[in-house]
Amino acid sequence: MANKTIINSVIVGLAVLMLDYIVHTFYANPETLYYFLAKPILSGYIAYYMWENKFNLFRLKQNTFPFFLYYSTLFALIHGIYYRSIEIFTNKALFSRVGEITFPFISFEGSLIVLIVGWWVIHGGAYFMGSYIAELLERKKVV
Repeated sequence: MANKTIINSVIVGLAVLMLDYIVHTFYANPETLYYFLAKPILSGYIAYYMWENKFNLFRLKQNTFPFFLYYSTLFALIHGIYYRSIEIFTNKALFSRVGEITFPFISFEGSLIVLIVGWWVIHGGAYFMGSYIAELLERKKVV
């Protein structure tokens, strides 16, 4: 089981990295190299615990929509804490590095609440999709 766990975690990490890179390239502010290095490590690490069913505080059934949503929210929260700590250590105002995110169909800009919701939708959504891709590949016996 450990090998599948590691493979699935790597798939989640790479999918999150790819989706985030696309968003930052076309729709959001550019990011630094260390941001893109930390992203797959953090998402893969959380995915490892997800596939091992650790930190499942609500005892959600594995590989279900609520299960993936819970871990996506956990990832977005931890990634947000990491991001805020970078702002603190680089002596920048909190949330100053969160730029406006504009897609053709929706824009996350203006108030802090809208930016936080946008942050969760984008980062949690990327994690959710990465988890779903890994689960789908495992179900189809690709991995």
